[in-house]
Amino acid sequence: MKLLRALIRGRRRVIRPGRERLPEGTYIELVQSLFGYTFPAMIMTLCFAGTGAYLTARTDDALMLLFYGLGLIASAIRLFVLFGMRRRVMAPGIGIHVARAIERSFGFAYVGFAAAFGAFAGRAYVVIGSVAKIVKLEHAWRRLNGWSDDGFQVAPFPG
Repeated sequence: MKLLRALIRGRRRVIRPGRERLPEGTYIELVQSLFGYTFPAMIMTLCFAGTGAYLTARTDDALMLLFYGLGLIASAIRLFVLFGMRRRVMAPGIGIHVARAIERSFGFAYVGFAAAFGAFAGRAYVVIGSVAKIVKLEHAWRRLNGWSDDGFQVAPFPG
């Protein structure tokens, strides 16, 4: 029935609910907002670089070192895209096709970093140990500082 009404009204394409397109100006503004804040990306890079350097220095795992290197490369590409395309995306009169191309490169860079970071984190958990060791360290830290473990109940771990 919707198709018949659409044909009578003269619309060429029936758009399913939830599949409406954004107006071009709104889409361009959303793409521009991706480049608004650079500080979180820099913090992520510094935290990844520091944590990765700390962990790779204490293990001799070649695969973790490879994932760390890939993560650093992906993070550098991500920062290059963020800072390199910022002036271009903020230029007045940017077109919809340019905004789409910039959005794709931004997305590819972030997905690449997320994949490398995920691979590194997964390998680190396999090599270094389980979450139980982290909980054990937190428990010991709280005891050392004289803090109560109320709300942070854990069974004592052997070893």
